This record gives sequence, C-alpha cells and structure tokens, in this order.
Amino acid sequence: MKKRKMIGEEEEEDDRRRRRRSKEEEIVGRSTFGGANRRRKIVWKKKRSVARRRREEEEKKWRRSVEGRRKRKKENHVGDEIQHPGTYTC
Repeated sequence: MKKRKMIGEEEEEDDRRRRRRSKEEEIVGRSTFGGANRRRKIVWKKKRSVARRRREEEEKKWRRSVEGRRKRKKENHVGDEIQHPGTYTC
C-alpha cells in the first residue's frame, strides 16, 4: 500500500527530483545570477543548447561537404577507366 504524503513533502520530493535532473543548469545558474529562480536558469540553459545545436549542425554540414568532395575526387580517378559523362557528380 502506498504511503500517503502531505502536500509539503510531495513538493519537496518533486524539487529533489528536479534538482537531480538539472545539476548542470543549477551550477551555471548559481554562478550567473546569484539566487535567481530555477525558471530563469532553465531558460538560460535552453538558449545555450540551441546555440550548441546550431554549431553542431554547421559542423555536420561542413563535414558532409568535405566527405562528399573527397569521395567524388576518388571516383573521378579510378584507374585509367574511361569516364562516362553523367556517371559521376563533380
């Protein structure tokens, strides 16, 4: 049988769970805006992760384009075979 909790206890446990989940943003928040509320900390972290996501996407695009170029270069110099126009994308 589940033990009934008082309202205060439940909130406290919720708070503890939230704290465990967002350690990073808590530390960041504390150093950034003293005793600011958790909501602002989360917003701050979200903004940061959006920037990080954009950076990673750019990097991925760049890497993909480089890999594509390398692959095409290799394909264009396969032995001394006759290159059929339209077979390889340059």
